[in-house]
Amino acid sequence: MIEAEPMTQDAHRPLPYDDFALLTEISQMLNVFDLDRVLDRVIELTARSFGARRASLLLQPEYQSKWNNFYVRHLLDTSHVEKLTDDEMLSIAQQVIDSGLAGWVMRNKEPALVDDTEQDGRWIQFEEFGYSARSALCVPFIHSGEVIAVLTLTHDQPNAFNQHQLRLMTIIANQATIAVRNAQLFSRMLHQQRQLEAILHAIPDVMLGLDEQGTILLLNDKAAALLDVENEAGVGTPLADYVQSDRIVQKIQDIIVAPLETGGNWTFEARSERLKTDYLVSVSVWENPAGGTPGYVVIMRDVSMLRDLTRFKDEMLRMASHDLRGPLALIVGY
Repeated sequence: MIEAEPMTQDAHRPLPYDDFALLTEISQMLNVFDLDRVLDRVIELTARSFGARRASLLLQPEYQSKWNNFYVRHLLDTSHVEKLTDDEMLSIAQQVIDSGLAGWVMRNKEPALVDDTEQDGRWIQFEEFGYSARSALCVPFIHSGEVIAVLTLTHDQPNAFNQHQLRLMTIIANQATIAVRNAQLFSRMLHQQRQLEAILHAIPDVMLGLDEQGTILLLNDKAAALLDVENEAGVGTPLADYVQSDRIVQKIQDIIVAPLETGGNWTFEARSERLKTDYLVSVSVWENPAGGTPGYVVIMRDVSMLRDLTRFKDEMLRMASHDLRGPLALIVGY
C-alpha cells in the first residue's frame, strides 16, 4: 500500500480540529455514561476533524458473539446517526467481518489506511446504499486484548487520509475504548439495578432494608402499603417516623433500637390492625461484604389464611365440645 501525502484542504472539506483540542474533546467522553451518546460523539468528532464524507462504527454488544450493531453517519446530514434495519445491519456486518476491511482490522488488531479502495481487495462497496468510497481509514477499539469496536472513516476521493491521521486515530481509539467500556459498564449496572427492583417489587412479602440507625434503604410495594407511604418517598426516611401508622412497626423499631448483634435473627408473629393482616415477621442482620456498616432486613409473610384456618378449627372444636356436652351429661346420669 502506498503511503499518502497530506492533502491540500479544499473548499468543501471542514476545517480540521487541532490535534490537542480533538484529543481533549474525546477525553471528555470518559465522563459520559450514555453509550449511544458516546458513540455518536466519537463518530462526529473524528469524521469532522479528518474531513470524512461518511463514518461507521461496528460495535460488538456485550454477552453476544455476533457483531450486529452498525452505526452510520452521513456527513451531509449530521443531525442524527442512522441505524439500518435489522436485516440490512446483519447482512452488512457479516459481509464486512468475513471479507471486508473492518474484519481484517478486527482479526489483525491493527489499524489500516486505504488510499484507493479500487486497488485494495479488502474493501467491499455497498453501492445499493447510494455511496461509493474511494479511500478509507479504519481503527480497532481494543480492550483487554479483544476488539470491541471498529471505526471506519471514508471519503469519496482517493488519497483523502494520511499516516499522521492514522496515528492520531489510533490514539483517539485508545481513549474512546475507555469511554465505550465505561458506558457499557454503567449500562450493565443500570440494567441489573432495574432487574433487582423488578424482582423486589414482585415479591409478595413485605420487605424492608434498613441501615444500622433504622433508616430505610429500600422497600417494596407491600412495605410501602404497610407504612402508608409512596415507595420512593419512603427511601431515606427513619422507620421511627412510621411507628404511629401501625403497632407492628413499633415492634420492629424496638428490635432496631437495641444494640446491633452480628448474625442476630428475630422471629415473631404480629397483626396489622390497619391492614387486618397477620404476619410472620423475620428481622435479620445483614453484613456489608465491603466491610461497611451492617443493617437489617425485615421480611413479613402474610399468614392470615393460616391464622383464619386456625381460628376456624378452634371455633369448630368449641362448637363440637358444646354440642356434645349435653348428650354426654345425660349418658353419665344413667
